[in-house]
Amino acid sequence: MANQDLTDDILGLIVHSYNNYLSGAMGFNELIKLDCDDQSVIDKLDLSLASSKEAVDFGSQLLASISRLQVHFNDIEVREIIERVVNTVVLEKRVDPQIDMHLVHTDPEWFIRSISMIVDFIRQLSPTSSIVLRANINSEETEVNLRIGVTDLSFTAQQQKRLFEPFYSSRHLLGTKDVGIAVSSGFIKQMNGELSWQEGQGFLIRLPVFE
Repeated sequence: MANQDLTDDILGLIVHSYNNYLSGAMGFNELIKLDCDDQSVIDKLDLSLASSKEAVDFGSQLLASISRLQVHFNDIEVREIIERVVNTVVLEKRVDPQIDMHLVHTDPEWFIRSISMIVDFIRQLSPTSSIVLRANINSEETEVNLRIGVTDLSFTAQQQKRLFEPFYSSRHLLGTKDVGIAVSSGFIKQMNGELSWQEGQGFLIRLPVFE
């Protein structure tokens, strides 16, 4: 995993630096617009801003998908992967027995790492929080729901909107320089799943059952 961490950091810094450059240029263009009376110039600045925004969005998507590097998927029993997660990050668990017969398609090491990132994020932001991992399957038995439950952690509407953006959770909420839980979100998306925050309940991971 050390080589993977180094690859992530290098790629993240390159893309992040490029995004910073574009963001600075966009801010400069916005300032010019405030003092510009020539509509043709304003139109060109708007085109430049739109193009830069697309590039920044692409860079953000790339950062969120860093976890696509060196990932090896296998069919894993849900119960097995949950036990490995709980033993790694030391969590209390509450698991629905019905999940025993189901599989998910994942890379176990990356899955554990993604959950660990989320748990570490919670523990750094709110050291006294009690965290419980709950697992169940939906009524149609097509989707596994994993909830990293924490009730005493809250985010503003703006924070919730940006929580899974690259560098936001780390830089803006923790003051660190890593990519943050955007990596977890990117990996879970690669599993065709979804990571979301539910205020008052915690993080919810929805994963398709593999048949």
